[in-house]
Amino acid sequence: MALQSSGAISLDDIQTEFGGSNPIAISEYYSAATGVPASGEITLSDFYGTSAVTISLDDGTIEDIQGSGTATASITLNTNGTVTKSGNSGTFTDTDWYSPTTTGIGSSYKVIVSATGNTGDLTGTIGTVTLTSNATWSVSSTTVSQVVLSFTIQDVATSTTQDTASITLRAEAN
Repeated sequence: MALQSSGAISLDDIQTEFGGSNPIAISEYYSAATGVPASGEITLSDFYGTSAVTISLDDGTIEDIQGSGTATASITLNTNGTVTKSGNSGTFTDTDWYSPTTTGIGSSYKVIVSATGNTGDLTGTIGTVTLTSNATWSVSSTTVSQVVLSFTIQDVATSTTQDTASITLRAEAN
C-alpha cells in the first residue's frame, strides 16, 4: 500500500514499502516511484503518497475473428494480478493489472464493470466484483458481436479508485 501523504516519514517506512538493504541509504531509492528523482537531491518528502506497486489496466480491443463457427473474445482479471485474454487479434497487450504480481492480491481490490453494445452476447458479472477469484468477461458470436466494457479498479478497504479502462471485446465469425 502507498506511504502516507503527510506527517512524519522515515527511512524505515520507505524500506518497508520498497525493500532494500541495511544500512538504509536514501540513494537506494532513486526512481523508486513516480515523482522520486532519478538523480541529484532526494528527500524523504519525495516519497509522500508513493507506492512500490502499480495498478494499471490499459484501454484496448480484444478480437477473435473466425472463418466459420463461433468466435469468442474474452478477458480475465486473475487474483494474482495478471490478465489473461483470448482472441486472435486486437490492440490490448496488458499482461497484468497489478505489478509486481502477488498471489491472492485480488482480494484487496474490487472492479466495477459496466457494458454497452451487444450485452446479450456477454457473459461475466456486470456491477461490482471483488477479485477473490478470477473474473472473466467474454462475448461469443456466430456472426458479429461487440461489447465495450468499462472497468474501475478500487481498493476494497477505502473504495479509492486506482485505475479505469475501456476494453472492447469483439467476436466475428463469417
